[in-house]
Amino acid sequence: MSIIGKICGFGLILAVSVLGVPNSSKTGTTQRVDLPTTLLISCDGFRTDYLDSFPTPNLDRLASTGIRSKALIPVFPTKTFPNHYSIVTGLYPENHGIVANRMYDHHQDAWFKIGAGSASTREAFWFEGEPIWVTAKKQGLRTATLFWPGSDAAPEGYKPDFHLFYNNRLSYQERINQVTDWLKLPPKERPHFITLYFESPDKEGHSFGPFHDATSKAVSEVDAYIGELIKRVQQLNLTDQINILVTSDHGMSQLSRDRVIFLDDYISLGDITLVETSPKADIIPKPGLDSIVFTRLKDAHPHLSVFRRDNTPEKWHYRKHERITPIMAVADLGWSIATKAIFNRNRGAYSGGAHGYDNSYPEMGAIFIGTGPGFKNGLIMPALKNIHLYELMCHLLQIKPATNDGDLSVFNGFISEF
Repeated sequence: MSIIGKICGFGLILAVSVLGVPNSSKTGTTQRVDLPTTLLISCDGFRTDYLDSFPTPNLDRLASTGIRSKALIPVFPTKTFPNHYSIVTGLYPENHGIVANRMYDHHQDAWFKIGAGSASTREAFWFEGEPIWVTAKKQGLRTATLFWPGSDAAPEGYKPDFHLFYNNRLSYQERINQVTDWLKLPPKERPHFITLYFESPDKEGHSFGPFHDATSKAVSEVDAYIGELIKRVQQLNLTDQINILVTSDHGMSQLSRDRVIFLDDYISLGDITLVETSPKADIIPKPGLDSIVFTRLKDAHPHLSVFRRDNTPEKWHYRKHERITPIMAVADLGWSIATKAIFNRNRGAYSGGAHGYDNSYPEMGAIFIGTGPGFKNGLIMPALKNIHLYELMCHLLQIKPATNDGDLSVFNGFISEF
């Protein structure tokens, strides 16, 4: 789910002025003027087949000068925060702690949510593992983040050198202006690593569905902004000094109000705490009621699969972390889970698009394009798990990766050697 429309009312807060002095750091920065900058771009909710279904001339041009994967396979659950944080840590959610967009931590007696005014996205204890901007900063590189989910918290106290707190009111034009300003800095001051985040086409996919005209328009607009940014890179004569990675976190599936599973048809809502609803219902039964709740939900509906935490499919890598709820119910593709009260309160919901389903569905697939001096030209690689991108970025930045679940060897034959 996109951050936009959920986190509202945050004014723009700069960790530094546009061209000002970077944040203080636990480590000094090196003057690696020879190291190409790595720019990581996310287009939230950009489904794999959007590249072939909608006009994307600028992304097509990037792919022709670099590499493209047939798909980028998200982690489960196919939600925004878990996947963005897996991309920058190389870890499955069970290992980095961001197991959903909404979570409960019983040790801290705290809730994580990405709603309006939420402070939890700035609380470091939620975010385990080591994101790439921390890895880079520990090894003396300069970093800059523009709205990447997880970057508003500071694991181990390592803030990016340049950082903007999330503000959905900042226009896409202003965002590429900011990235351009960072790239204009003298080589000894320029960030070695930069992130850029667009909420589209996720927000349009949620509102209208994956193949609505509004979603097509959003894809074209994001493509145009990326094209403008590439043009600026060329005007700055930085084409051979920057590696660009264009990614997304998940895909999108069409919903219908005729495909809704009501939990209160099968269990008493008073017997549970419902942490998150759809399409994966995260359920904490009241003490002593685990077996009753599980038994009543299991096989209750032909389009609903129900799991205990210790018996989820191995392919999900979704068992170990205590924030994963004891019971979860997962809907089949295109189906929703609700309570009758939630459904009746939201008359316009359950008719657009959604994600969060099993990550093996092609409709949940995302995109990956890489171009720059670190990549071969014009190649298409097999479908790629997003946990491998952290190792790739460490390779491009010539730094030692932290412990992670990825594997750089999947890029053999597609990336340049140093």
